[in-house]
Formats: sequence, C-alpha cells, structure tokens
Amino acid sequence: MSICLMARDLIIPKYLLYWALCDCSQGEFSKTIGPLVVVQKNGKYLLVDGYHRLIELMLTWKSEFLCEIQECDVEVNASEEVFKHESDKEYGGLEIFMDKNCIDDIVCQMRKN
Repeated sequence: MSICLMARDLIIPKYLLYWALCDCSQGEFSKTIGPLVVVQKNGKYLLVDGYHRLIELMLTWKSEFLCEIQECDVEVNASEEVFKHESDKEYGGLEIFMDKNCIDDIVCQMRKN
C-alpha cells in the first residue's frame, strides 16, 4: 500500500541519513526510483529503504513523500537518535550534518546528473 507522508511523520535514524548525505556529497546518488519504503510503528513510520532518495527530495525542498508501507516486525530503538525535519530550514534540517555550502555543492551536483 502506498501513502503520502509528511517528513514529520517519518522516523529517520540520524546515522543512516548522515551516511546517505555523505554518499551524495561524493556524487553517489540514488540508484533506484520509486517510493520510500516504511514500516508503521506506533502511528509513525520508520524509514527502512530510500535514504538517498529522501536526501534528494529534501534537497529539492520537498517535505511530503510518497511511501510504500511494508509489513514487517521491526523494533525501534528508543535510544537511537532520530532526525527531526525542520521546515523552517532551507534544507529541512540537513544543515546539522554539514556546512550549508557543502549542501549547496551537492545540489549543484544533482542538477548536473
């Protein structure tokens, strides 16, 4: 089943988002297309696939994403740091991971591809 979700409804582990952002900074963008893949947990949705696609969407100022809900019994580690989307920031809060100029460079690389 597919659903359109706001960024605030996603549970996004920080370390995985950072990993994908670092890949993108090296020119390694998403190799797949399609919706993000999530599993539902307590009224929120844990992102399980599509971190590079999420970065690319956020860098084009999107805050609503098409997601495919998969059935899976996944435990969410309550102590794990999760990313909080910040709609008042230019890149949705990705600025916590790297300098804005570096993120601007990633956007330029994306436009070339």
